[in-house]
Amino acid sequence: MTERARRPYVRKGEGKFQIKPSRFETDAQDYDIVSDLENMKPNINFAQLVAAAPKYGMEVKKAFQRQRVPRTPNQQ
Repeated sequence: MTERARRPYVRKGEGKFQIKPSRFETDAQDYDIVSDLENMKPNINFAQLVAAAPKYGMEVKKAFQRQRVPRTPNQQ
């Protein structure tokens, strides 16, 4: 029998072809979930939100609370 020549071992990533990212990966912009949520209409009211997750109640309360700043004597 004739013995076939063995192919040389090629490490992963060093083969014949190079994988390039697709158009969707290269043209994609960074996604910001916060800005997406700011522009989205919620399907829940505050009472339902606080009932579902009480820890968010304090966060919502603090977010809507105005900050008290002491007046200076020349300011009215």
